[in-house]
Amino acid sequence: MGILFLCSANKRFENAIRGWKTILLLIFMISCKNKPTNKTIQIEFAKPVNGFRATIYWTPKFVKTYPDDEDRIKVFGKAILELDRIADKVKCKVVYNLSIDNLVDSDFKKSVYESFVNHDLPGVITVKNKTGKGIIDKEDALFYERNEAFFFFKDVNFDGKDDLLLVEESLEADDENKVHRVFEFQENKLVEFQYFPSLVFTYGRNYIGKIDYSEKEITVSSYYSCCEYDTDFYRLDGNSKNKFVLYKTEKFNLNNPIITKYYKE
Repeated sequence: MGILFLCSANKRFENAIRGWKTILLLIFMISCKNKPTNKTIQIEFAKPVNGFRATIYWTPKFVKTYPDDEDRIKVFGKAILELDRIADKVKCKVVYNLSIDNLVDSDFKKSVYESFVNHDLPGVITVKNKTGKGIIDKEDALFYERNEAFFFFKDVNFDGKDDLLLVEESLEADDENKVHRVFEFQENKLVEFQYFPSLVFTYGRNYIGKIDYSEKEITVSSYYSCCEYDTDFYRLDGNSKNKFVLYKTEKFNLNNPIITKYYKE
């Protein structure tokens, strides 16, 4: 009887092992199905952008969800922006982090997130940009620019020449701040600004930014209420065309005189 009991226990053990193997195999298959690939997507623009032929090579890696908006999902990955200037064939290249939630005005009509998870993103996507100029006028309200999905051109250092701006978003789930990386064309090369106050492109209840072309400065106002706010003033460093410095802050309160604080540059 003891031997029979042992044999019966061994069979139950073997059956349990087989069952676990099946479960582990299913888990492995599901995880492999959902695991992102390293496929690189070529994003082309139908028309030249500010005198450049532009192509983005984007390798999506993972997704980001937002606690305050369950329907909002972005796909993040490394991107290479290649610019080919039509006038003289000068080529420039920039590597940055690109996040995409949808592709407006493109020939790709599906959900980027669903296609990323299901591994059916196409190899080439064409963006049917509506304008061949691709530059935002300096008088336009800045909050129209902050949602630019790829890149745009704007003179932000007051030299009369258009600079390249790329938008990067934090990878942290609870951080929705965007960073605008700014590049100046110097001797047919792109030189990145040492510092640029990205909040100038933020428009909401708490912040309003402005590029003042007459005073050649950037201001960012932080509102605490309708009648109380601080305004930071930035201008170019005296020794550099691509570095902004904070030189003063004005504190405004409806019931008190304006308090101005100056900073050493």
